[in-house]
Amino acid sequence: MTRPALSIPAAIDTRDSRDRQSVQVQRISEGMRKGTISAQDGLNLLREQQRISAVRQEVEGLRKPAGEGAASGQETHQREEKLREVIAMQARSERAITRAEESGPQQPLARAG
Repeated sequence: MTRPALSIPAAIDTRDSRDRQSVQVQRISEGMRKGTISAQDGLNLLREQQRISAVRQEVEGLRKPAGEGAASGQETHQREEKLREVIAMQARSERAITRAEESGPQQPLARAG
């Protein structure tokens, strides 16, 4: 059985992904600063964001430059599969951030300076 076609328009997929990731990084940083996310959890979550970014960059790398013609069906399928992976990773990360925030108050991260 084949997967249904990706419902997200290709023109907005990676931009939305970057926006979502930016919000997640802000939540992690703010949680670490306020103490709602422990330093260790925050570092783990930020590493996860780096992995998501690497996969998202792969998706962007699969896009053909303008003037090189349309992508083949295989190229489009490969890009859509990677995009699904990014979306799933971001959803898991969102849940992990929420769990870290709800795990209880921690000592706020000390500011240098």
